Amino acid sequence: MRPAMPTVAPLPAVDQLTGVLYRLADTSIPAEQKVALVQYATADDVPALRNFGEALVASGFTPLTVDAADLRWGGDPGHVIASVTIGSPNPQVRPFTFPMEFAPVRNDWQLSKRTADQLLPLVGPEPPR
Repeated sequence: MRPAMPTVAPLPAVDQLTGVLYRLADTSIPAEQKVALVQYATADDVPALRNFGEALVASGFTPLTVDAADLRWGGDPGHVIASVTIGSPNPQVRPFTFPMEFAPVRNDWQLSKRTADQLLPLVGPEPPR
């Protein structure tokens, strides 16, 4: 009899992770409702969550495109790391790629606190250079 092979959970579907970012960027969703999309976020984070979507709109990222590639398990148990590209069909807007970490929560995903702390301050009212 052969020993059982260890099982590894499948990585999440790309749209589960990109969906988190689409919701974070959606200015029609109140920022207070976005707190649940970021690991350990609180009401104190509402201004940064509001600014994220507004800054993307001000920088020309409308309509927004989000692609994730190179998904792999992260260092923290259950976390997933992906290379995420945020862009727009508008050729005037240069896309940017950022390694992002996602944390599991119940049957969904959140942007990890570590990634939120790095990403949210980078997106300001001025277009990325």
